[in-house]
Amino acid sequence: MLDVKNLLQRKTVRNFLPEKIKPGILKSAIQIACRAPTGCCSRPAILLDISNHARDEWLAQQKAPLTAPHLFLFAGSKEIGARNAKKFLFKNFDKPEAEAAFKHFLNIKDEYIRRNVYLVAGYFAATLEAAGISTCCISGFNKRTAKEKLDLDGDYYPELIFACGYVDKKNPSSHATPCELKNFYYPKTN
Repeated sequence: MLDVKNLLQRKTVRNFLPEKIKPGILKSAIQIACRAPTGCCSRPAILLDISNHARDEWLAQQKAPLTAPHLFLFAGSKEIGARNAKKFLFKNFDKPEAEAAFKHFLNIKDEYIRRNVYLVAGYFAATLEAAGISTCCISGFNKRTAKEKLDLDGDYYPELIFACGYVDKKNPSSHATPCELKNFYYPKTN
């Protein structure tokens, strides 16, 4: 089912076929995203299926949602992240260490939660891509309006959207930015 060759050929897609993703593939992607490593086991992210919001005004300027059969939004909660991180730290470290680590966490909480949400979303997207499902990451949307319109609970705040589906091979409107390993990976040399 999952094939790393699909990841090596990945392209961002704007035009999708209307065909829905097979439920087993979606379930696997969700399960793998749920198991993504988050710092201090903070688990601050949630995933929402927002496929019925493709034509909403706060998302309307984007092309991919108009053709994608699935749209998923990743949101993060500082409150949930802090609660889970605190529980983890005080369970696994002595009190002075846990207090120092938690104080540091509180100082960078916004950035910390955002990074962990992106990590969870990356696991979700990579799993779909490995299964031959194309994705388009959307971060340029009105997040404040999205929070209001989606009626997100508590302090959950929208971070990313993934448009997902099978690529329309006749009109993919896709692109890939070539990445040369020599320009990306710098092994340590002595």
